[in-house]
Amino acid sequence: MKKKDETVISGTEIEAKELADKLLRYERIFKLNKGGVTFTGGEPLMQADFLLEVLGLIRPQIHCAIETSGYASKLYLGKCL
Repeated sequence: MKKKDETVISGTEIEAKELADKLLRYERIFKLNKGGVTFTGGEPLMQADFLLEVLGLIRPQIHCAIETSGYASKLYLGKCL
């Protein structure tokens, strides 16, 4: 039984290549609908290395956007543009 002050982390760990492969399966649909992928939720730049790796694998095949507060190192911000 979970204690009142116990933190439970949920989700699934995934490698950047695995996520990129899943997204690339829908490349045709994205192009037909003039759509793409938006990385958002919390702060995507908190996992900047992972994000940059995924972006490197899916661009320019898929249009990408990042919704961010911009609170990150200039090193990462420059690479995301």
